[in-house]
Amino acid sequence: ECRQRADEPIQVLIAGREQQCPAGTYALTGSPGCTSCEEGAVSKPGSRVELHDSLEKICRPCGRWSEPNEDREDCEQKWSLIAWVSAASFGLIVGMCLLALHAGLVWGAGCSLGVRGNILLIQDVSTERGATILTTCGRHRLHQRGCRSFPITLQGTGHYLLDSSDVSHLRARVVGSDRLELLDSKGEALNGQYDSSMGKAFLPLSRSLFHTGFLVPTIVLSPTLCLFGFAGLMAAAHLHRVGHAVLWLSLATLPITAFVAWLDKRLKLSTPLHQRLAVYQARLKRECPDPKACDRGPGRALPAKHLVDLWDFFGGLIRERSMYYIEPNIVKPLTAASRLSFAELVGPANVEWFV
Repeated sequence: ECRQRADEPIQVLIAGREQQCPAGTYALTGSPGCTSCEEGAVSKPGSRVELHDSLEKICRPCGRWSEPNEDREDCEQKWSLIAWVSAASFGLIVGMCLLALHAGLVWGAGCSLGVRGNILLIQDVSTERGATILTTCGRHRLHQRGCRSFPITLQGTGHYLLDSSDVSHLRARVVGSDRLELLDSKGEALNGQYDSSMGKAFLPLSRSLFHTGFLVPTIVLSPTLCLFGFAGLMAAAHLHRVGHAVLWLSLATLPITAFVAWLDKRLKLSTPLHQRLAVYQARLKRECPDPKACDRGPGRALPAKHLVDLWDFFGGLIRERSMYYIEPNIVKPLTAASRLSFAELVGPANVEWFV
């Protein structure tokens, strides 16, 4: 029996063949057996832990997005988890974007914030064969879905019978990919002449979500995708310990949704009237760069050539319409910025003939 302690550790080597441990295990120096690495860690075949060595250098833990291969010799990607999280994230993003594309925020009375359906730019409103037809700028993506008509709100048309403030008094039905027939509050055809080439139209949010969507209404598809995506991310976070990544992916849907909504708004086509007005205003600035106000009377007459020029430029839009169309749609937008009359804007002249 040894009764003295050595000052330094004594290594004792046992004669015989060295133990060769398989992958996923390691051997301690001086130990004849093999010890398995912790779950989720891998090691090379024949790994040995020498004195003072770190075990993590021998048994390398796999990351949260990888797992040991069949031999436990190396780590491989968890492609099933990556596909799972990707599909759930995609579903959540698509669901949120669909909601953002068909919904819009609006400030109401008293600075109250409201939600409504997506805005449709109006290209033209005219009466054709007794029916009042609204043509949108681009496809409106609305479907009838079994309803005879649905409520619609128009603003900024310049026609006092079409514009409404808060409560919609009009209804509509789909007659084409970019055409709607406007109806009264009872769902019957409007009586009278209605003309406009500006403004916007929108449906209540619930109606907008119900009447959009190719095969499935957006009101069903969007919540389903959001629920599927959120539930999938939560399940992945719970089962595979990827909570931080799931949290960041969930938060990333907010700026992505906001960007898609902003991009959709920026990419909306301008109406033909707005394009023609911009060209005509640029031409007026070249021909009369500094218009001046003048007193009312015979010195503020409008030469006939300017009326003819106005007709030649906007004739495709005016067609056979009266001044009830020309004043709010053409004259008022041209003179609004300068707060001058049209005669002052183009250059007044002294009257020669008064009719």
